[in-house]
Amino acid sequence: MLDINLFRVEKGGNPDLVRESQRRRFADEGVVDEIIRLDEGWRKSRFEQDSCRRELNKLSKEVGLKKRAREDASELIAQTVEVKKTIAEAEKITAELEQKRDALLRNLGNLVHESVPTSKNEDDNLVVRTWGEPALPNGPKKNHVDLLHMIDGVEYERGTSVAGNRGYFLKGFGVQLNLALIHYGLNFLVQRGYTPIQTPYFMEKEAMAKVAQLEQFDEELYTVWPRISRSRDRCVNGQYVL
Repeated sequence: MLDINLFRVEKGGNPDLVRESQRRRFADEGVVDEIIRLDEGWRKSRFEQDSCRRELNKLSKEVGLKKRAREDASELIAQTVEVKKTIAEAEKITAELEQKRDALLRNLGNLVHESVPTSKNEDDNLVVRTWGEPALPNGPKKNHVDLLHMIDGVEYERGTSVAGNRGYFLKGFGVQLNLALIHYGLNFLVQRGYTPIQTPYFMEKEAMAKVAQLEQFDEELYTVWPRISRSRDRCVNGQYVL
């Protein structure tokens, strides 16, 4: 999803870059102007909200002073009600504009790099790099589904029964191949300055009880409990750090 500031000239953005990218994709350029229009409306509505909230805070303080002085504050209270209505209307408009703007943003592709050839199909794609010589198979070429079956590296039927259509389990050489690709990707990124991070995994108490004797190890395991209860006796939905 493109940064909205790319469409805001006053923020250093350049919407012409997006228009050019759309042209090179043979896509609609008008969507850029529509995003700009919606964003301007969104910012105007947000400004109105903020202004009304400041006015509401000011009125609330004045009402408080009137009441403490035992003076009539009915007129100020009436103004407060009207300002709250204006805020509610502005919030609704802001949400609608934001939803429409972001929906269009999500459907925009990334900016096309200047080195990418402009073409409606793959005929003009550039060969960036090759490795080795392609083997000429004796017979029709096999796709990845057939190849995984040939090395007994996948379980489609069980995967479908568990996860539904297109579900699968990798196994054996299929798992090793997948892990090799993951490690290749990690090494590729590390060489370019990225730092891999692995977050902790959590397991629900009910599932943990099936793989460990909680009565024996409960006090030794790191546990996260919901805010509603810190008591192990009353809480049944604790999660254990693996």
